[in-house]
Amino acid sequence: MNFLDRNISFFVYAILLIVTLILYILDSEYYDEAGLLFTVSMALVALVVFIFQKEPLFPIRANYFRIIVLFTFSYVIVHFQMYVDLLLKNTTIDYLCNFAAPKSINKGALLSLGGLIALFIGYTIYVPSQKRLKVEPLRRSVIIYPVKWLNIAYVLLFVWFVVQNGADYLAGGYSQESITLREGTAAAYSELLFNVCFYVLLLINCRNSYLKGVKSLWQYISSLGWILNCCLVLYLLLVLFSGDRGPIIYSIAAYFYSYLLATRKKYKLWHFILFFFIAATGITILGVVRSLDNNYSFSSRLLDATRRMEYIQNSISPSTTELAGSVRVLHYAVDYVPQHNPFFDGKFKVREILAVFPFSSSVTNMIFQDPWHEAGSGAFLTWVEQGDNPTSGAGSTVVADLYLDFGMYGVLWGLFLFGLLLRKIDIYLYCIDFNRIPLFYRVLAVFLFSKAIYIPRSSILFELRSIVWIFVVIYFYELIMRKNVRR
Repeated sequence: MNFLDRNISFFVYAILLIVTLILYILDSEYYDEAGLLFTVSMALVALVVFIFQKEPLFPIRANYFRIIVLFTFSYVIVHFQMYVDLLLKNTTIDYLCNFAAPKSINKGALLSLGGLIALFIGYTIYVPSQKRLKVEPLRRSVIIYPVKWLNIAYVLLFVWFVVQNGADYLAGGYSQESITLREGTAAAYSELLFNVCFYVLLLINCRNSYLKGVKSLWQYISSLGWILNCCLVLYLLLVLFSGDRGPIIYSIAAYFYSYLLATRKKYKLWHFILFFFIAATGITILGVVRSLDNNYSFSSRLLDATRRMEYIQNSISPSTTELAGSVRVLHYAVDYVPQHNPFFDGKFKVREILAVFPFSSSVTNMIFQDPWHEAGSGAFLTWVEQGDNPTSGAGSTVVADLYLDFGMYGVLWGLFLFGLLLRKIDIYLYCIDFNRIPLFYRVLAVFLFSKAIYIPRSSILFELRSIVWIFVVIYFYELIMRKNVRR
C-alpha cells in the first residue's frame, strides 16, 4: 500500500501549497463553484498522496491506531465534508454561510487545504536515522507503582465533581464557551482535577500492566481495578444523561489506547474505520439528543434522536454530518476578521498558555481586561454569530482558531508544527521499548489520541493545561514512590 516515494510526496505537497497560496491571495469577491471544486480536488490529491507515500519505519507502518490517522479523518470531515455536500447539492450556501458572505466558503476551503498540506509536510519531514533509533537510552525504572492513594483521590474528586456540577451538567452547561466563562470557579476545577486524576491513573496503570505482562483486554480491565472502572462508568452515565458527547468519546478512546500501548496489540485497518465511525455516529446522535427538550427523559430523547437520524439532510456521510457542520464557524471567522476586527495576534494562545498556571484566570483577566467574547475563539465566534446574548455555543475549528490569531500563515505554521509533534510521538511509541518512552510523550500520546476527533473542531491548545498538569502529577508521584522504595 505504501509505494509512493517521499521525495515525490514532498514535490506534490509543495506544488499544492504554492497553488493554494496563490488562489488565497487572489481572493475572489464572489462564491466560485468551480474554484471550490478545484480546492476540494487538491485536498483529495493531498490525502491520496499521504495515504500511499512510503513509511520508512515498519513499526509505524504496521499500526493504524495512530493519532495522525484519527486526527486526519476528523479534520477532513470537519473541513471538507460540507463542501462536497454543497457541490453535490446536498446542502445550500445559506446553510453554510448564514449571515457571512458566500465568498467566505472559497476562502475557508483554501485555509483548510493549506492547513491539511502543512500537517502532512510536518508529519512526513522528520525521519530519524537508524543509528539514532538504535541508541540505547538510559535505563528506566521497573518499579510497579502503587495506586492506592490515587484511587482514593479519584473517588473524592468524583464526589466533588458531582456536588459542583451535577445539576448544571444535566441542564447542558458544558459547552466550550460555558467552560471558558466559568474559568477559575470551584465547578471548573472539580471537573479539571477529576479528569486529570483519571488520566494519571490510566497512564500509571498502563505502565504497570506492561511490566506485569498483561496481554488480553479482560486482563487489562481487571488490572485497572474496580474503583477506577466503577467511578468511570458512573461518570459516563452522568454525562450520557446530560447529552454531552465529549467525555464519553475521550474516556473510551483513552481507555482503549492505553490498552493498546500496554499490550502492544495491533488491529487491522477496518477495525480503525469501524471505531471512527462508531465514535462519529455517537457524536451526531448525542448532538441531536442535546438539542431536544430537557423536560423529557433521556431514554425518550435518545429514541427521538435515533428516529430523527433517518431525516438528517442528504449527505455523503450522514453519520458524520453533525461533526462536519462545525465548518460554518470558519466562514464566520474569515468573513469578520480582518474586515471588521483585526487579528488577535496570539492573544487566544497566550490565554491558553497562562491557563496552565493554577488560579491564573483572575490575573489573566486583569492583564487583558477584555470583554467576555474575547476569552477564546469559541466565545468570539459565538458572539459573532449570536451577539451579546447567545443561547448556545457556536464552537470553533482548529483552522478558525489559528486564523483568528495569526491569519493564513498561523494556520500553516500551527498545523506544520502539530504534524511534526505527532510524528515524534509515533516514533517514540512504536520504535522504542515502552518502558523507555519519556513520560512526556506517553502523556501526549494517550491524551491526544483521546482528543484527536475533537481537536479539529476546537482550539489546538484547548487542553494544554490538562497535559501539563497530568505530566507534573505523574512525575512527582513516581519520584515520591521511587524514594519510598529506596528507603
